[in-house]
Amino acid sequence: MMIRVFVYGRLTTNGFYHQHYLKGQTLLGTGIINDYRSYIIGGLNGIVPRDGFQVNGEVYEVDEKALDRLDHLHNIGTVFNRSIIEIKLDNDEIMPAEVYILIGNVA
Repeated sequence: MMIRVFVYGRLTTNGFYHQHYLKGQTLLGTGIINDYRSYIIGGLNGIVPRDGFQVNGEVYEVDEKALDRLDHLHNIGTVFNRSIIEIKLDNDEIMPAEVYILIGNVA
């Protein structure tokens, strides 16, 4: 089963983690999510809800093995949760995708 995932920061095409975690997966497009803000926590980008901000990133279609690797990287349930959010692609298409969101508050 293939799953859509929105990635940002070091997981995007030229990012440090891209080759290891997304090699061989299908890029569907680039876009933004509204009302979220990006932070760097322990060398990994994370996002939290914040009105008036946007996060740029890429939407990939990934297989279950890639999703498992991404979940492990993000320490799902401890540091991040994964939620479905609507992504506005650069061509103005709206596409739902899984997004990694930081748990808790960021100052």
